[in-house]
Amino acid sequence: MNKPLVSVIIPCYNAELYLEEAVFSITNQTYKNLEILVIDDGCSDNSPKIYKNLSEKDSRIRIIKNELHIGLINTLNKGIDLASGEFIARMDADDISALNRIEKQISFLLKNKSIAVLGTGARVIDVNGKISKDSIIQTYLKSETLEFASYFSQPLVHGSVIAKGSVLKQNKYNLEYKFSEDFELWLRLLAQGYKLSNIPESLYYYRKNPESVSNQNTIQQVKTHNKISKIYLEKKYKIELNDSLVEIINNRPLSPISVNKLKNALTIFKNLYTKHYRNSLELKTYKTRQSIDICIQAIKSNSHKVIKLRLIAILFPYLFSRAGIQFLIEKLKK
Repeated sequence: MNKPLVSVIIPCYNAELYLEEAVFSITNQTYKNLEILVIDDGCSDNSPKIYKNLSEKDSRIRIIKNELHIGLINTLNKGIDLASGEFIARMDADDISALNRIEKQISFLLKNKSIAVLGTGARVIDVNGKISKDSIIQTYLKSETLEFASYFSQPLVHGSVIAKGSVLKQNKYNLEYKFSEDFELWLRLLAQGYKLSNIPESLYYYRKNPESVSNQNTIQQVKTHNKISKIYLEKKYKIELNDSLVEIINNRPLSPISVNKLKNALTIFKNLYTKHYRNSLELKTYKTRQSIDICIQAIKSNSHKVIKLRLIAILFPYLFSRAGIQFLIEKLKK
């Protein structure tokens, strides 16, 4: 059987420290039918010298240079337009892919043709490439869990995804949602009936870099995430939601949380879960973990000792379950 062409989009902006390692992790993939698009978004460091040397050694690498720095979203959309592959893969210039990542993802997609976008499990690495103590990024496998969780947190590790090329060409990233463009795209695709999924294995290594664009724009990213979540929750469940309560159920509060607000947020979250409910252990576990996280964020947000104690009292009942105890142990280990 002919193996489909996969276009790998690697946006590059001043990534000299990690670019070679990132590209090597793609050129050395066990899956060979690749088109590798390295897109220079106005680099002013030694990245051009690095990717020029790499392209001379591997003819699958195509170098595209933006005349001006146009930002990640425009660069990704440009890559989607230029991609020739039946499938399009993401790869960040400071991360690392396991060498069998693409082979495993394509094998899964060919066997599960209803899936439009497929991510993988991931581990966190530091600036030196060392796997962090808090190393596993939580991903969900069951479609009902992944869909429900998508309204509150990232359902996919962005750099790990492979998507059908036709789907991305018809649904590009939206410039309005800078720093959370992937989160909005996944919810938009779900709203159109497309299916997302994850491979349970950790096939991607996400570098936690203090100098990254997202880490330098945390507040804006949080605000945009909450805005997107509210839009699609209201659209999905045909309800109106208060902005501050959406912040709480997303675990992204921007101000201290009162006892009443926490109770109201937990009630809304429970009602949304009930509307979405399917008989799935993974979904039930997600609901418990998210409820605990909502409480923990509320406790962290408030410095008033009496209010803290009342917030802790709200958290306490959620811990009396197998999922709750397991999640608490995980939290205490970090």
